Amino acid sequence: MKKMVLCILLWLAVLPLKATGQSGDVIRLGGEEWVLMAKPIDYDSLLCRRMGDLLPENVSRSTGNYSGYTAFWEVRDGYLCLQRVEADVYDEVSKKESIRVYEVKDLQPIFAAYCRVGTIQARWFSGELRAGKGDLVRYVHDGFDRNMETERVLTVRSGKVLETQTYHNYRRAGLNLMKAQGEIVRRFPWNRFSEYQGERIIFSISDFQLTADGHFID
Repeated sequence: MKKMVLCILLWLAVLPLKATGQSGDVIRLGGEEWVLMAKPIDYDSLLCRRMGDLLPENVSRSTGNYSGYTAFWEVRDGYLCLQRVEADVYDEVSKKESIRVYEVKDLQPIFAAYCRVGTIQARWFSGELRAGKGDLVRYVHDGFDRNMETERVLTVRSGKVLETQTYHNYRRAGLNLMKAQGEIVRRFPWNRFSEYQGERIIFSISDFQLTADGHFID
């Protein structure tokens, strides 16, 4: 039992190192900038490596942005197109940060196979992309596992945007397990069980299921 508890504690200690929320790219939809909860360039390993080689050595990377850059996108003529890439760089001499901007002309050597009439069309990408704006209604400290108040889901095939659906998310009031301990203590009839006052009581809850918005499933 002690070995099992030790393993669980070690697993919990290591977990935050692997599970880290990532900052997204930016996409312009309907004249507004949305958070793109994905990094489309990273879906092609060759483009990902070339993009990494393009960035300067003093690019500022963080656990929230492993790639070190933010790509800006738009939908033009029905295709997902790359507008520019921005990277934060740090000058060791001046001790200042600045933004390095790569326009389409700077990116063309990397994306030569996807250049069409002065644009870079993301023809390497197929799948669904989520764009969001507003407050966070759900957040998990792992990649892009989150939901925002308003989201648009783009269905993309070989760079062409086939469909866009809009969703409005909200948070329902439910049981917060982190606050459950205080609620149990408050509701426990201590006057009937005075012998337990001052004692440490451990409650165990198992074999239960929750909905996505935090409600128990009967």
